[in-house]
Amino acid sequence: IVGGLMLSTIASNILVLFAEAHMDEQCLKQRMLQVEQWAKNLRLPKPARVRLLTFFRRQSEKPYSEKELLKKMPFEMRCLIVQHVYGTLIEMVPYFKDADHVFRCELCLG
Repeated sequence: IVGGLMLSTIASNILVLFAEAHMDEQCLKQRMLQVEQWAKNLRLPKPARVRLLTFFRRQSEKPYSEKELLKKMPFEMRCLIVQHVYGTLIEMVPYFKDADHVFRCELCLG
């Protein structure tokens, strides 16, 4: 019984990892389906449709919204992550170099 439970736990974890690894592909596939449908509805000529689809295939899109994830975090954690991601860039701007960390955090979140 214990072996069966362990095997099912391991199998489910592997499936979750596999699904997470392919989130980018799923996001791209969903977006391309939407663009294709939109192009059909517009009745674009084939050259324009190909150009439109090529444009959207080259765009990179994350399967998550960074801004939405940051909004859900406590303020201090959000500032810590923003400092990690954008801190060196902010330090390079003389005007913001000595600014308060709260101001710098809010500046980055826009």
